[in-house]
Amino acid sequence: MRPNGPVPAFSAQESPSNKEKPAVNSALKPASESAGWVSKLSDGAGKLADGVSRLAARRKRVSEPEVELQSPDETPTERISAESLETELKKWVTDTVSDPSDTAGKEPEKNSVMERSRQASAAAVHSVTELLGSRNHNRNSKSGQSGTEGDTIELRPYLEERKRAKRRRRYTALLSVAAVLAVFVAAAAVLWFAPMFSLKAEKLSITGATEEHTAKLLADSQPYVGKPLVGISVSQWESKLRENVWVREVEIDRSFPNSASVVVKERVPVVAIKRGGSLTAVDQDATELSYLNAAELELPLLELQTTEADQQRAVLTAVGVISELPPEIRDQVKQYTILSPTNFHFVLKNGAVVKWGSRDEIEFKVRVLTVLLKQPAKIYDVSIPTAPVTS
Repeated sequence: MRPNGPVPAFSAQESPSNKEKPAVNSALKPASESAGWVSKLSDGAGKLADGVSRLAARRKRVSEPEVELQSPDETPTERISAESLETELKKWVTDTVSDPSDTAGKEPEKNSVMERSRQASAAAVHSVTELLGSRNHNRNSKSGQSGTEGDTIELRPYLEERKRAKRRRRYTALLSVAAVLAVFVAAAAVLWFAPMFSLKAEKLSITGATEEHTAKLLADSQPYVGKPLVGISVSQWESKLRENVWVREVEIDRSFPNSASVVVKERVPVVAIKRGGSLTAVDQDATELSYLNAAELELPLLELQTTEADQQRAVLTAVGVISELPPEIRDQVKQYTILSPTNFHFVLKNGAVVKWGSRDEIEFKVRVLTVLLKQPAKIYDVSIPTAPVTS
């Protein structure tokens, strides 16, 4: 402390003696040392406060990290890592607070003050160390890596791993497609070349045809026996069998591993056409069945009284009506006569004549004629079914 009152002034001649100077210096030295100690404590406290504030900011960045993407050409942003902060605090405690040279030869009171300062600083360093350990533990648990590089996050390994994963997915997809194609090719090869998948003669069945026609169909089907079932063209096989005039419909069904069934519907004659002195059997499609002897068949006769140009149409009209007649009426018919494509009539076995007209409204005419036949008459006119006439 500065003494009260005016400070005595000394000239060069009136300066104190050498004996009095040590006493003055010894009185002023404690005051200067105390001021220096206070200055150091103030300076250290400022550093500690600054370190704590920086540590708080660091803790906020750790809890809410921000990832800064940089190109390889850019210089990474310089940041003070938490480890450097810890080192700085420890250095301050060692150099400023805990320096033995500052406490040598001091009174017990000053040593007590320094000891309390060292304890407070050590506690602060301990808190910083625990906080840093907690932060590193959280980072390691999230990223699986040590926190020796501060808060800098290296994205290059992550991006490379994503590229490798993408390539692996692409390769896996290609391998899957190749595997499916290989399985498909192998299955096709087995079905094509394995003998167990070839059509066997004993596994070929034909139904719907007479005995004579069945033998003919078997002979026509021989080129397909022994071939792979998957390689047989069903449409070509059916076309081959339809070349027989007596085949009206045919259906072929393949059954794995080595069998097939052929279902045939033969043509059935419905009338015999008289042309000159010969008879020709005709089915419901107006197809002439020349392989049949119509004279030996008990078929009703169809007399054509049309021009040459209208004969085909007239035959189609006649066989269309005949095929639609119910059996109870068709069995009573003795002869059919077609005068034109729109003028058709037939004679019953009892001599009565039925005037049918055209091929229109066949079902309606059949119902009307069925009712009229219950009444005896010589002529049944159903050409206009809404106004039938009997006489």
